[in-house]
Amino acid sequence: MRLVNTQTIQLEFLNDDDVPDYAILSHTWEQEEVLFHDMGRDTAKSKKGYAKLESCCRVARENGFDEELETTSIAQRMSWAADRVTTRKEDGAYSLMGIFGINMPLLYGEGDKAFYRLQEEIMGVPDDHSLFAWKAIAARGG
Repeated sequence: MRLVNTQTIQLEFLNDDDVPDYAILSHTWEQEEVLFHDMGRDTAKSKKGYAKLESCCRVARENGFDEELETTSIAQRMSWAADRVTTRKEDGAYSLMGIFGINMPLLYGEGDKAFYRLQEEIMGVPDDHSLFAWKAIAARGG
């Protein structure tokens, strides 16, 4: 697997046994996005999209993604997504499955029920009862 190192902003190839927890920061595509073949070349830094890549890496570092995700409370992880806006209601829940290590079927058309199903799956996580003790955290520096 190839992941962007948030410290060096370089692609790193990792064997399956060495893949750490990671975040996927999604965005919309615009002109001059940094492409796979740009990484590790001077062309990456010259594109407008490189600033977005740097910003995503900074946000990941500031939110603890240079640490183990399992040590971050469920409440903290929920707060990261509190103000997330998605096109479909279900996608708000589906986008959280990875950071909670949850697998569940994607049932488009279920609306808010997806979030309830996600919470039911999370309740099965031992030793962390903070699921309902979270709130949105204001963005840093703004």
